[in-house]
Amino acid sequence: MSPVLHIGDMVMVCNNNGNGTSFENIRIGDIVVFNAFAADAVEEGKTIVSRVAAMFEEG
Repeated sequence: MSPVLHIGDMVMVCNNNGNGTSFENIRIGDIVVFNAFAADAVEEGKTIVSRVAAMFEEG
């Protein structure tokens, strides 16, 4: 398995927590999938797939 996602790759998403909203257990290297929220209507609702490269705590 390649560690890099390429445009056109197929991704299968599994919702492990039942509601699809928890980011509590994300670690560096995990892949996250979410719907975009943007001020630009063209970008609104696009599905974003990304690998977590870094994490920062608030405070």
